[in-house]
Formats: sequence, structure tokens, C-alpha cells
Amino acid sequence: MWFDSYRDIALTVLGASGGLASLLLVFIGFLLSQAASFPPTVADSISQKYINRARLGLVPVSLCAIAMLTTCGWLFDSSSVLLLKVWTTAFGAALVTFAAYAIYAALSL
Repeated sequence: MWFDSYRDIALTVLGASGGLASLLLVFIGFLLSQAASFPPTVADSISQKYINRARLGLVPVSLCAIAMLTTCGWLFDSSSVLLLKVWTTAFGAALVTFAAYAIYAALSL
């Protein structure tokens, strides 16, 4: 069947989405720990800057989670064209938002 050729791609997307989300969560944790480590004499706007960058990182993490969930669902029901479209679109969107977030975070801090 046509969906058998997508099975290997789905497994790769599942692993890549998990790895990307893990990488982002480590960076988000770094930003939050950095914000928490500022002494009380530092202005709140500086620590809030790090917190806002960390919150923004949840967008690509959420897209990775959607890609992982729909990929798992599609692996259990390979006849669902809707799940196939969702996980392929979510993974593409996760990659684009990850790249945009990485550039934004690197240039704004």
C-alpha cells in the first residue's frame, strides 16, 4: 500500500521531533535558570527579557509535540490521510519556527 513507504519517514519524524523538543527544553531551562540567578538588585526588565525568550520557545516545542502525537497516531492507523497531513505540516512548521526562534534568541540577548 501507499502508506508503507511513509512508515520509515514517520519514524524519522517522530525521533527528530523528540530530539528537537528536547534540545529546546534544555535551552528554555537555561534561560529560566539564568533569569532566576540575577540578584535582587538587577532590574526586573532584564530578568523578564530572559523569561519572555523562554516562553517564546514553547511555540516550536508545542509544534514538535503535535508532530509527535499525530505521528504516533498515524503509525497506529496508517489509513488516516488527515493524520498524515497533520504530522507532515506540523513537523515542517516546527522546523521553521525552531530556526526563527534560534535566530531571534541568538540576536536578541
